[in-house]
Amino acid sequence: MTRSFSLLKGVALLYLVFSSFLLEGQELASIKGKIVDSENKAIPQAYIISDNLEYKTISDDNGYYSLEIPTDTSIAISFSHIAFVKKVEVFNLGVGETKVFNVSLKFREIDQVDIIANESRSENLQRINVKSVGIQPSVTGGIEGILKNTGLGVASRNELSASYSVRGGSFDENLIYVNGLEIYRPQLVSSGQEEGLSFINAKLVDNVNFSAGGFAANYGDKMASVLDVTYRRPQKLGASVTLSLLGADVHVEGISKDEKWAAILGFRYKTTQYILTTLDTRGEYTPNFMDLQAYITYRPTEKSELAYIGYLADNEYNFYPESRSTELGNLTEALRLDVVLDGKEESLYKSFFNALSYNYYLNKNTKIGLRASASLNHEKQSFDVEGAYILGEIDRELGSSTFGDVIANRGVGAFIEHVRNQLDAQIYSIQHYGNHVYQNKQLDWGLEFKNEQIQDYLDEWDYIDSAGYSMPSYPDDKIVLNNIVKAENNINSNRYMAYVKNTWHLVNKNDALIDFNIGARVQYWDFNKQFMFSPRASVSYKPHLIKVKNDSTTINHNITFRFATGVYYQPPFYHAMRDMSGKNPGNTGKINEDIEAQRALHFILGLDYIFFMFDRPFKWTSELFYKPMDKLIPFQVDNIRLEYYATNNSVGYAYGMDMKLNGEFIKGIESYIGFGILKTEEDILDDFYYTSDSVRVEPGYIARPFDQRFSFNLMFQDEMPMWPSFKVHVNLSFITGFPFGPPNGDRYTQVARSPTYRRVDIGFSKTFVDVNTGETKGIFKPFSDAWISLEVFNLIDISNTISYNWVQDVSGRQYAVPNYLTGRRFNLKLHLAF
Repeated sequence: MTRSFSLLKGVALLYLVFSSFLLEGQELASIKGKIVDSENKAIPQAYIISDNLEYKTISDDNGYYSLEIPTDTSIAISFSHIAFVKKVEVFNLGVGETKVFNVSLKFREIDQVDIIANESRSENLQRINVKSVGIQPSVTGGIEGILKNTGLGVASRNELSASYSVRGGSFDENLIYVNGLEIYRPQLVSSGQEEGLSFINAKLVDNVNFSAGGFAANYGDKMASVLDVTYRRPQKLGASVTLSLLGADVHVEGISKDEKWAAILGFRYKTTQYILTTLDTRGEYTPNFMDLQAYITYRPTEKSELAYIGYLADNEYNFYPESRSTELGNLTEALRLDVVLDGKEESLYKSFFNALSYNYYLNKNTKIGLRASASLNHEKQSFDVEGAYILGEIDRELGSSTFGDVIANRGVGAFIEHVRNQLDAQIYSIQHYGNHVYQNKQLDWGLEFKNEQIQDYLDEWDYIDSAGYSMPSYPDDKIVLNNIVKAENNINSNRYMAYVKNTWHLVNKNDALIDFNIGARVQYWDFNKQFMFSPRASVSYKPHLIKVKNDSTTINHNITFRFATGVYYQPPFYHAMRDMSGKNPGNTGKINEDIEAQRALHFILGLDYIFFMFDRPFKWTSELFYKPMDKLIPFQVDNIRLEYYATNNSVGYAYGMDMKLNGEFIKGIESYIGFGILKTEEDILDDFYYTSDSVRVEPGYIARPFDQRFSFNLMFQDEMPMWPSFKVHVNLSFITGFPFGPPNGDRYTQVARSPTYRRVDIGFSKTFVDVNTGETKGIFKPFSDAWISLEVFNLIDISNTISYNWVQDVSGRQYAVPNYLTGRRFNLKLHLAF
C-alpha cells in the first residue's frame, strides 16, 4: 500500500484546493427566543435546525436559543425535541435584523419521533431528495434510480438493474433498510433483465438517508454503504396512478377520523419487454414483474404505536432466444459473430415478507420498541439453450463491392448451456431497540436474533464444440462437459447481534457546534463460531466563522467538517459461502464451512459547505476516504452475477475522493452534479504462476472487479422561461471501464479494461398544476396533481458493454465478444394524483 501513498497525497491536495475554492459567505440576520412546553416549562436541549441542516443550535438549560440565518431569502427553521412535536416556521429577514420568536411545543406522538442524530452530520449520512423520483427518466426507476445519480460514491453500469457499487465494493456490500428492517437481494439472478422490481416502493417513502462509509453502530455488518428508507404514515385520504409503456404504479392511502388507524398501500407492475428488444440477442422476451405492499399503523394511545409492513412479490422472466449478431474488433481487424439460437431461459423470484413492530414511550425521554419479521423467498432458474455460431471477418475496404460483408470465416462452433437451479430462503428476525435522551445526549441500543434457513440445489453445465471438436479436446473422442456445477446445500444458522451508541451535541465558547457519535456493535454467528466486535465513531465540527467587512456587512462561512472511522465486518451471506470460481472443480457449488467475515477499516474525512449563488442556497459535499481490508473473499463478475471463491485469501484497499454539488440552478428545481476518483486493489495471497523459464511469479496487487477509476454523474432539471409548466430532466452517467479477462482464468489475468460507460437519458414533462395557485385546471381539475412526460432512454444510442462472451477460432485464439446493454427507446408516462 505504500506505493499508493503519493497518489493519496495528490488526491488530498486536490480535495483541499476544491474545498477552499468554494469558501464564500453570505449576509446574516438572527432569531432568538425561548422554547417551552404546553405548561410553559422550559425545554432544554431542543434542536433548532434549518431545512438544509446547516444552520443549527440547541437551547440552553433554561430553554433559550439564538440562531443566525441568511438574509433576504425564505428559510424554514424547525424546532424539535425527541419528546415533543416538531414545529416549523419560515423566516425572511433583512440584513442585521433580529427577530424574537418564542416557541411552545406539545408532547409528540410516537411516529413523529425523529432520531435527532439523523439531522446532524455526526451520523455521516446524506439525505436524498425523493420528490422527483417519478418524473426522472430512468429505466430502473425508484429510489435506486435516483441514488445512482445523486448518491455520493455510487456507481452503476447497468440501467436494467437496481444494483449498485459503492467505492469499489460489490453489490452484496450494501445495506438496505426499510423502517429499520434489513432487505435482501435475490441470490440467483444473473443478469439485469431478470432482476425485476426492487423492494422499495417510492410512493410509500417519506425520507431516505444514505452513507457511503463511516456509518454508525446501529447499522448492520457490511463493508460499503447503508441506504436507510422510512415509509410514511399518511395524514389524509389520497391516491395516485402512474402509467407508462413500462408498466403501472398505483397507491392509495388514508387515515381514520380519530387518527388512530392509518394505512398506505402500493401496487406495481413492470415489464421491460419493449426495452429488451434493443439487445443484440433477438427473440421473444416476456418479463413480468409485480408486487403489492402495505404499511399499516395503529395508535391505541399517544405514547404507543403498532405498525405492520407486508410485501408480496412475483417476478417472472422468460426468454426464447432466436439469433444474435455482434460486431467486434477495430478498423484493421473487424469481426462479426453470428449465432443461431434455440431453447428457453426462465427465471423466477417470489418473495413474501411480513414485519410487525411495537413502539412505546416509557416517559418523554425514553422510547423502547420490539420488532419481528419473516422473509420467505423462492428463486428458480431453468436454462436450456443451444446455438451454432460463425465468427467471420468483415470487409472494411472502402469502395469494395463486399464492403460490410463477411469475407472469411475465422471459426465455427456450437454450444449447449444447461441450468437447473433452485433456492429457498427463510429468514426470521426479532429485535429490541430503544433510546434515552438525557442532558444534551442521546443513548441508543439494540438487540437482535436472526435465524437463516437456506435450501439450495445447483445443476449447471455447458458443452462447447469448435470446428467439429469438443472443447477442450480429449483422446478417444470423449465428449466432456464444461463448468459442471452439481451441489445440494442446506444451511440453518443463527446470528446474535447487539449495538450501543451515544450521540451528543456541544456548543463551545466560540459558538461552534460539535456533534459526536461513538458506539460499537457485536455479532456472533454460530455457523463458524465467529465473534465480531466493531467499534465506530464520528465527529462533526461546524465553526462559527463570522467576518465583518469594511461596510459592516456580516459574512458567515457555513462550513461543517466531518471525520468518521470504524471497523466494519461483513459475515458472508449464503451467496459468498458457495464456491463458484471453478478453480476447484470438486468443490464447485459446495459450502466452505470455515469461511470467516470480511473486514474493513474506514477513514472518512468530509466537508459540507452551504453557499449562495443566484440568490439561492447550494450545497457542496466532498469526502476523502481510505479503506484497508483483509480476509476478503475474491469474486468475479458476469453481468450482475457474482461468482465467489468462498475463501478468505485476499487483502486489499480502496481510496479516493467523492464530490457533489446540489442546489437550485433553476429556482424551485433541484439538480445534482457529482464525480469521484477511485482506486481499489487486492492481493490474492496464494496465487502464482511460472514463466516459460520456470520462474515463479506472484502477481501481487491487482485491480478489484469494481475498480472503476473515474465517475461523473449529472441530474439536471430546467424549465422553459415563458412556460414554467414545461420542464426538461436530464440524467447523465460517465464511468470508466472495469477489469476483465478470459473465462475460467485466474484473477491476475483480468488486466484488460472494458470501454467507458456513457449514457444520457432525457425527459420532457408538462405539469397541469397552476404554478401560481397550485391547483389543477381543465380536464385535470378533479386531480390534486397531474403531469405527462416523454422520455428518451439512451439519447445518444451508445452501445455500452456489461460483460463478455468468449469464442475461439480455428487456430485456438480467443476473442472477447461484448454483451451490450439497451439502445435508444422512447417512453410515455402519465401521472394522476387524487
